[in-house]
Amino acid sequence: FETPTAAFSHDGKRLAIAGSGENQQARIYDTTTGQATTQVLAHANLVQRVAFSPDDRWLIASHEAGVRLWDAVSGAPVPLPLQGVEALRDLVFSSDGQWIATCAGTSSALHLRGVWQVQIWRAATGEAIAAARPVAGTQPQLVFSPDGHWLAVGTRVSAEMISDSPLQGSARVHILDVRNGGASGRPVELPEPGFGLRFSADSARLFLLGGGSGTLTVWDVARGEAIAG
Repeated sequence: FETPTAAFSHDGKRLAIAGSGENQQARIYDTTTGQATTQVLAHANLVQRVAFSPDDRWLIASHEAGVRLWDAVSGAPVPLPLQGVEALRDLVFSSDGQWIATCAGTSSALHLRGVWQVQIWRAATGEAIAAARPVAGTQPQLVFSPDGHWLAVGTRVSAEMISDSPLQGSARVHILDVRNGGASGRPVELPEPGFGLRFSADSARLFLLGGGSGTLTVWDVARGEAIAG
């Protein structure tokens, strides 16, 4: 059984759904009528995440073998706006549409560790702002701050990560400065995997929810220290 993934467009008029009974497919629906607005968007592998671009022009579908972009109106495939990225596994836009973050790499299974390459790009030109940053652990979660200044890169790490259970291991979150790709202080370390990773509305704090205990850690981004948790 696979949990379906879904995402609303930013204007709320469309809903993209993937997974469930159609694990290797995605489709876009009108939220008023419930009718499909595109044909089935077929993928060769399980679709793990769908998201609309900030202007709602594209649908991003991330799956086990790569990332595909689709025209969110016609359902036609769209070339990736980046060149020279191999083994791409995820692609995320900043909310203002100016930046793209990517994760590239491979692992033997979804929850097993690998060495991933995280990189930040200018969306308008497809230019990388810095060399890719290696990140060890499970496939990272990428989250931009609302102001587009920071990128949080969260992963599960462990000395011996032999289980495919997402409940085991510890967590590490790197906070990168989007303007130059550099790290903002030391990584955030948690003794258990984190399932929630969100910035505050003013982008000053990062909230991390522990998956086992439910402990909430609040991280002051500028000072590089925990203020709760």
